Amino acid sequence: MRASAVRDLARRHAAGELSHEDYRAQRHLLIEEIIAGTKNLAYDEQRIPRPRRPLPLKWFALAGVAIAAIIAITVIVWLTGRSHTAAPKAEAGANPAEATQTSPGPQLVADFLHTNSWDQSHVQLFMQQWNALPGAEKQLARQDFRFPRLNSALRQQIVSQQAMADLTKNNPATQAQLASLKEMAKVLGIKQDE
Repeated sequence: MRASAVRDLARRHAAGELSHEDYRAQRHLLIEEIIAGTKNLAYDEQRIPRPRRPLPLKWFALAGVAIAAIIAITVIVWLTGRSHTAAPKAEAGANPAEATQTSPGPQLVADFLHTNSWDQSHVQLFMQQWNALPGAEKQLARQDFRFPRLNSALRQQIVSQQAMADLTKNNPATQAQLASLKEMAKVLGIKQDE
C-alpha cells in the first residue's frame, strides 16, 4: 500500500497518537511546506500485513463429519467381524455335542475337501462312505455350500489325470486313478465332459 506524509499524519491522529490540536497544527505546517515546495508529496511503499483469515467453519464441520464417518465404519466392521467369530464360540460353549454335530453328508464332503487327498485309496474310501449314506443325507450334501467346490476340484483332478494318462499311456496306476476319479464323478452325479 502506498502511504504519503498526509496519510501518515491522518493515520496517527486516528490511532490516537496525536491530539486534535497537534494534528491540526502539524497538518497546517505540512500543507504550507507542500505549497512552498519544500516538502515533496512522494509516496512511500509500505507493506501493511493483512490479518490471516481463519478457516471457514464449514471446513471444521466437514472434517468432523468425515472423522465421525470413519469411526462409525470402523466400529461396524469391528462388530460385524466380532459377531461372526463370537457366534460359533457361544454355540460351542452352550452344548459341545450340538455345536460339533453336522449332518453326515455335508460333513463327509467337508472332511474330504479338508484332507485334499485325491489318491485312489482316499477316493475309494469316500465313495464307500457316500454309498453308505441315506438318500436324504446325499441330498443335503449336494445342497451344501461346499459341494460346488468338490465338483470343481473333482473336474480339475479328472482333467489333470487325463493329461497324465495321455502322457503315460501304458501306466496302469495312472489309468486306475483316472478310472477311480471318473467313477467318483458318476457316483456323485457330476456330469463329465468327454
